[in-house]
Amino acid sequence: MSDPQPKLLKFLIPFLATLFSGAFIAYAVNQLPSFPKDLPLWMLWAIVLVVAGIATVFGYLSAKLQTDDTAAESEIRETLLKGTTERVELRLKDSLYQAVKIPVRGEETPEQVKQPQHWTNRVLEVFPTGVQTLLKPSQTTLAVFNRVDIGCKLLILGDPGSGKTTELLFLARDLCQVATGSDDAPIPIIFELSAWRPRQTLSEWLIEELNAQYGLDPQLADKWLRLNRILVLLDGLDELKAWAEPCIAAINEFQEDRSYQQSRLVVCSRIADYEACQSKLDLKGAICLRPLDNAQIKDYLAQRRSQHLWQQIEADRDGFLVLTRKPLLLNLIPEAYPEKLVTERRRCRTEEEREEYYQDCLGKLFDDYIAVKLEQPHDNKGYSPEKSQRYLQWLAKTLRRHNQTEFLIERMQPSWLETRGQWRGYRLIGGLIVGLIGGLIFGLIVGLIFGLIVGLIGGLIVGLIGGLIFGLIVGLIFESESIQLTEALDLSWASFKRAIPQGLIFGLIFGLIVGLIVGLIFGLIVGLIGGLIVGLIVGLIVGLIGGLRAEIKIRTEPNQGIWESRNKAILLGFLCALLMPLAFVLPELILGREVNILTSLAVGGGLGAWIGATLGGGDACIQHFVLRLVLHRSGVIPWNVAHFLRYANDRGIIKQTGGSFRFYHDLLREYLAAKAGGSAQVYRPPKRSTFWPYVLMVFLSFLAICASSGITAVSPNSSDAMSPHLQAGDSVFIDRVTYPRLRSIKRGDFVTFETPEQNMLRRVVALPGETIVIKNGTIYLNDRALEIDGLELPPTYQHPRLQLPGDAYFVLGSNPDSADLDSFSAVVSRSAIRGQVAFRLFPLNRFGTMD
Repeated sequence: MSDPQPKLLKFLIPFLATLFSGAFIAYAVNQLPSFPKDLPLWMLWAIVLVVAGIATVFGYLSAKLQTDDTAAESEIRETLLKGTTERVELRLKDSLYQAVKIPVRGEETPEQVKQPQHWTNRVLEVFPTGVQTLLKPSQTTLAVFNRVDIGCKLLILGDPGSGKTTELLFLARDLCQVATGSDDAPIPIIFELSAWRPRQTLSEWLIEELNAQYGLDPQLADKWLRLNRILVLLDGLDELKAWAEPCIAAINEFQEDRSYQQSRLVVCSRIADYEACQSKLDLKGAICLRPLDNAQIKDYLAQRRSQHLWQQIEADRDGFLVLTRKPLLLNLIPEAYPEKLVTERRRCRTEEEREEYYQDCLGKLFDDYIAVKLEQPHDNKGYSPEKSQRYLQWLAKTLRRHNQTEFLIERMQPSWLETRGQWRGYRLIGGLIVGLIGGLIFGLIVGLIFGLIVGLIGGLIVGLIGGLIFGLIVGLIFESESIQLTEALDLSWASFKRAIPQGLIFGLIFGLIVGLIVGLIFGLIVGLIGGLIVGLIVGLIVGLIGGLRAEIKIRTEPNQGIWESRNKAILLGFLCALLMPLAFVLPELILGREVNILTSLAVGGGLGAWIGATLGGGDACIQHFVLRLVLHRSGVIPWNVAHFLRYANDRGIIKQTGGSFRFYHDLLREYLAAKAGGSAQVYRPPKRSTFWPYVLMVFLSFLAICASSGITAVSPNSSDAMSPHLQAGDSVFIDRVTYPRLRSIKRGDFVTFETPEQNMLRRVVALPGETIVIKNGTIYLNDRALEIDGLELPPTYQHPRLQLPGDAYFVLGSNPDSADLDSFSAVVSRSAIRGQVAFRLFPLNRFGTMD
C-alpha cells in the first residue's frame, strides 16, 4: 500500500509556489509607478523576475524532496531491525536461561482471555488449545504465536518472577530472525506499558515511544503502524495498576481501528493483576507460565552445583521452597548462598501468616544477594556497600514514582528533585551558569572592539556582573521543568546532499519573507538585499541542521543523548559564529555603506555562537549538568552515574542494555523502592505563567541585540569636525532603533547620517522650515543669533542664507580648529539620518552622555 501524501504534495507545493509568484508579480507590476523615480525600470523587473524564479525553484525542489524515498525507508528499517535485535540479545544474555536452561513448560488457554480461571498444580506448561495440551520444551513460543487458532494475537501470563518477560524476549528474538530474512515481515518492538497514560490513545503513545526510543520520525512511525510494519509487543500491563482497565480498553480500540490494520499483537502481564480486571483483552489465546516443581528445582540446583542447598529449601515449605518455584528467585539463591543456607522454617497456619513469612524470606534473599554482590572485589572507585545501597534505593524509588522500569541517564528530569531546597539550587545554579557564559561572551566582544586590556578587565567584569544578574533573573523566573534533548545528527555524505537543498529552500523562503517585511519598513531594495542575505544565512544553518537529523537513533552508550546534544551545540555554535557576521557585513557592503569589520565579527560571532549553541542543545546540557550536580550534592547519586551503573551491572544488580539500565527484575526494584521509604509527598514548585518570562526574555534579547549593533568607532573625518566632543579612537553607542522613527529630532542632537562617500557624525543646528545663515563663525537662526552649549565654530567660517525645506535639517561640526571646512556642515534629509549618538563608551575616563 503506497502513501498518497508525497504524491499530493508533489503537485500541491508547485501550485502554491506558482500562485505566490504570480500574486507577487501582479502586485509588483501594479506598484511600479509608485516606486522611487531614480530607480531604473529594468531593476524593478529584475527584482520581480528573481522573486518569481526563487518561488519556481522552491516549488521544484520541494516537490522533489517530498517524493517517497523507498531506499531511505529501507535503510531505516535495516537500522531499526539491527538495533532491536541487538537490544533483545543483550537482554537475553543476562537472563538466567542463558547460563542454565530451566525446562520451562506452559499452558495455553484461549478461554483465559475472556473467561479467566484459577489454576492448581501449576507447572510450566503451555496448553495451545481450549483442551489444555502440554507443549514440548522444544516447541517455541513463535510456533504457538503463528498457529491458525491463535492468529498472532497472544497474551502471556504468569506470577512475578515466573519468566514472562524472558518468554517475550525469546519470541521477539525469533520474530527478529524472521524479519531479517524477509523484507515484508514486521519488526518486533517491545514497549513498556508502564509509560502509558490514559490521556493518550495507544496509537499516539506508540508513535511517541518510537520517536523517543529510536528517533523515528512521527509521520513515518504512524505510516509503519498503519501498514503493519511494526509488530507491537506490550510488556508490563500490571505496572499500570489502577490504569490497567483504561489501558485494556485502549488496546482493544487500537485493534478495532481499521486504519491501523493490526493483525499481530502480544501483551504480557502478571496473572493476578490481569484476573483482577473486569474487562479483558480481545486476543485469541493466552500462555500461562506456572511455578516450577520439585524435580525442576533439584535439577537446576544440580546444574549450578548447589544441590547441598536443597535440604534446607525443602524443609522450609512456606518460605524458601515457595521462592524457588519462581525461576527468577531460584537463580538468585546459589548466588546469595554459595556455601550454605540457614532458613527459619517457620510453620504458618493462615494465609496471612504465609504471606508475611514469604515477604520476610523474599527480603532476606534480596538483602543477602545484594550484600554478597557488593562485597565482591571491584576497581576501588569509592562505592562502599552503604553508598551503593543508598544509590540503588533512591533510583528504585524514583523509577517507581515516575512509573518507569527502564533508566536512561539522559532522561533524568527536574521532576526527580524532591525538596524545595533542591529546586532552588537547580534554578539558581542554572541561572548563574547561563549568566556566566553570557558575561564571558559579552566581555570577549567588548575586548575585541575596544582592545584586549579593556576587554579582559572592563568587559569581563561588566559582562560577568551583568550576566550573573541576568542569569539569576532568568533562573528564578523560568520553570525549567523539562530537559529537551536535541536530535542526533547523521554526518554522512548522503545526509549532507539531502541537507544542503533543504537549507537553501528554507533560507530562500525565510529570506524572502524577511526581505518583504524589512522592505516595507526601510525600502524595497534594502529589504530584499538585506532580508535575502540574512534569510539565506539563517535558513542555511537551520535547514542544514534539520537535514542532518538522523532518521533513526539506537542508543548504544550511557548518556548518549547528552553527548549528542553537546556535539550538536558545538557544531551549530561554530556554524553560526562563522556565518552570523556575514549578516552584519554583506548588506552594508552591497549597499555601499561603511563597515566596521572588527565590530561585525565580534558581535556577529558572539551572538552566533550563543544562539547556535542554545538551539543546538547547549541549554539541555547545562540543565542536565546542574540537575546531576544538585542530586549529587544531596547524596542520592554518585557523580559518575554511568560508571556506578556499570559497576552494578557487573554485580548482577542492574542489567545494561545498550545505553539503558534496568534492575535485575521488577521484584528487586519494588523491594528496594519500598526499603527506601521516605515521604510520599514530593515538593513541586507552584505553576507560574509562562507568558511574561518569555516576554522579558525576548525584550532583554532585543535590547542586547540593539545595544551590540549600535556600538561603533568614530571615524577620522567625524573626529576632525567634532573634536573635542568626539575624538579618533572613541567608541560610541548609537540609537538606531528609536531614533528618529519614534523620537523627534531636536536641536543640539549628535546624529549620524549617510553620504555617498561615508557615514558622518554632526550636530543638529536648524530644523525644517527655519532660515539659517553663518557669518564669521556666528550662527543666525531666523535672523537672531543662536548659541548652543559646546558648539564653537571657526571664526572665519561662513555659510550663505538658507531656508530649509520641510524634511531637511542643517548639521554642523563643533571643532573650531577643523582643517576640513568643505564637509564641516551639511543639509540632511530626515530619511538619511540613521541614529543618535547616545553614549560615549570608550575611553573609560570619557564615558558618559554627550551633554
